[in-house]
Amino acid sequence: TTGCEATSTGITTTVNALPTAVLGSSDANDTICAGDSVTFTATGGDEYEFYVDGTSVQAQSTTATYTTTTLADGQEVTVRVVNTTTGCEATSTGITTTVNALPTASVSGTATICSEDTAVDFTFSGTPDAQVTYNIDGGADTTITLDGSGNATLTASNTATSTLNLVSVQNTTTNCDQSLTGSATVAVNATETPTFSFTTTYCQDAVPTTLPTTSINGIDGTWSPATIDTSAAGDTNYTFTPSDVSQCWEPVTVTVIVNKLTVSLFTQNESCFGTNDGRVNISMDNGTAPYTVSIDSNEAVSFTDNDFIIDGLSTGNHSLYIMDSNGCEITESFEIQTEGVNLNAEIEPIYGCDLNSPINAIEVILEDSSIASDVLYALDSTNPNDHIFNSSFTNMEPGSHFISILHSNGCMETIPFEIENRNPLELNLSNININEITATVVGGTAPYTYFFDNNPGTSDNTFTINRNGSFIVRVIDNNGCETTESITLNLFDISIPNFFTPNNDGQNDFWGPRNSEFFPEIETYIFDRYGRKIKILGPFDKGWDGKYESKQLPSGDYWYIIELNDGSGRKYVGHFTLYR
Repeated sequence: TTGCEATSTGITTTVNALPTAVLGSSDANDTICAGDSVTFTATGGDEYEFYVDGTSVQAQSTTATYTTTTLADGQEVTVRVVNTTTGCEATSTGITTTVNALPTASVSGTATICSEDTAVDFTFSGTPDAQVTYNIDGGADTTITLDGSGNATLTASNTATSTLNLVSVQNTTTNCDQSLTGSATVAVNATETPTFSFTTTYCQDAVPTTLPTTSINGIDGTWSPATIDTSAAGDTNYTFTPSDVSQCWEPVTVTVIVNKLTVSLFTQNESCFGTNDGRVNISMDNGTAPYTVSIDSNEAVSFTDNDFIIDGLSTGNHSLYIMDSNGCEITESFEIQTEGVNLNAEIEPIYGCDLNSPINAIEVILEDSSIASDVLYALDSTNPNDHIFNSSFTNMEPGSHFISILHSNGCMETIPFEIENRNPLELNLSNININEITATVVGGTAPYTYFFDNNPGTSDNTFTINRNGSFIVRVIDNNGCETTESITLNLFDISIPNFFTPNNDGQNDFWGPRNSEFFPEIETYIFDRYGRKIKILGPFDKGWDGKYESKQLPSGDYWYIIELNDGSGRKYVGHFTLYR
């Protein structure tokens, strides 16, 4: 507006030079292996702050170095340099570091092999072309180089359990390496054979055992053939194959033997009828001694040879059972015939009397009467010179005897018999019970028949008398022997009162037959004049007291019937008087 002007006082500015930021690495090639330590050193200031890929990793301080082991491949390290006097700062050029990965390696192998295996493979895998250092069971270190695919195989011979230990691995291109701790252990197991315990020998068509699918030592598997066949004789191999092929188990073969027992029989007939001297010759085929042999289910006998004889056989059909030591059985039948005549006979003793003395004889009854003209007889002798044509032997001593029958063909049969001791007939008479004769017989032969006086014969040896006097008793035994005896007895009878006075004076207060206690079966019936039965008395009753239904009856006559029931048939009927 005025057009006036003026010039100000001047300002002088001080411009400080920037610090020169210089960064260096402890690795001249800026190439390391993963995990390696690297140190970065800075100059140009008095305080420094380090960065990795632009991120502060070490705060501003006077420390001019930065050491790390965690750099990743391609990361850039820079440093900010500060001049604390001027406050000026500058950032260095970055250093990019190549970080090579550490090589890797691992090993694997067959965990378990069997003792008969000759080699085992260990498989290495890891960084291609790397060199792996290892040892076996802590022995000398050995190296193996992985191929371009990072694999390698080591074949080793092992006879015992062993461990392959990894020591280290190196990348021959980057020279990076690291220690290793991996390992692979191979267990060498002993080969185990399945064991079994079952029947391996059978008889043809026997029921076989079921083949076990698990061995005694716990190995599962299958059999070929699957079942035992006993339909045909012979030897058959059965193979057991374990199911788990990864185990050290071997197949096993068991031979099963099937036997068929056969026998040849040759018989020899009985020489004379009933001599029981038949025999059978036995020849065993395909059997194993000793043999257990039974004829007709009798007690078994053992034979140790394949050929043997059984003798003492009777005529007829026989069943032969044979079992050998393997348990094989066979049953055969055969017949023994007779080549002689039937000399069997029945000996029947005959007993009789001669002048009341016992005599005896025998009757020989041949089973085959057609041979009667061809045989001779002897008593208690087998000497041919003692035999006679007549078989009527008599008056033999009591005891055991035998008749020998000799045929014209030379066969002889002996038949035992017994002669009883027969004593002479004796008769004893006694009076044991009242009015009764008891006859007791000694000797003779029962049954006996008794004749008392002129009464008919009876088997009862007692007789009740009905009179006084002598009595003649005769007895005849089963052989017709007889004897006679006599006895004199007096008849013992009852006494019958003709009155009584039931007035309780102690004299004739009761009425009844006297001596009734000697007649145990006596029965007394009392009637009034109207025929009414008013009392029955037994042998031990005290008598009638003159009452009927507890009421006194009047004086007068009363009637009785008395039955002795003693076998004599005696019966008494009459009347008596009651006085009051």
